[in-house]
Amino acid sequence: MMRALALASVLAAALAVSARAAQCGDGADGKLCPDCLCCSKWGYCGSTSDYCGDGCQSQCDGCGGGGTPPPPPPSPSPPPPPPTPTPTPGPPSGGGVASIITEDLFERMLKHRNEPDCKARGFYTYDAFITAADAFRASAPRAARRSRSASSPRSWGRRGMRPRAAGRTRPTAPSPGATATRRRTAPPPTTAT
Repeated sequence: MMRALALASVLAAALAVSARAAQCGDGADGKLCPDCLCCSKWGYCGSTSDYCGDGCQSQCDGCGGGGTPPPPPPSPSPPPPPPTPTPTPGPPSGGGVASIITEDLFERMLKHRNEPDCKARGFYTYDAFITAADAFRASAPRAARRSRSASSPRSWGRRGMRPRAAGRTRPTAPSPGATATRRRTAPPPTTAT
């Protein structure tokens, strides 16, 4: 049974290949190739000397009748050179973030922010960005001073730290709102009564 099935499969495959083998000429009931292509001695369509040369069955001179195969299609023209980039304008005078991130650069970095499917459409604007960045820049020196002063001995009492022997510090009572962790201890032993 298995041998019969295998033999049937092989025969079906051979018939399918032989049915597809010839595209034109004697093996395909005299069919002509499309687009004035030559029909090779093996029944395949093409335009090179392998198809139109020795043993060609039909349309060996193309459809023009000049006795030579049709010329190959012209090669595509080279693509045009890329456009020269326009120079990016220099940063505006005056310093600040606006001198680093121009409006054009901002638009290119966040180009999809105003698309209809963006939930924050209209939220990010260049003017709002510059205003926020300048406000941050103005507060940065104060924040740096606070950070430096927090590490000085004068601020230890304010931060809940107090001096200890040999320059070490230890925390004092936690400030209101702070969370404290408790050390777990074993429960007291119970006595049976």
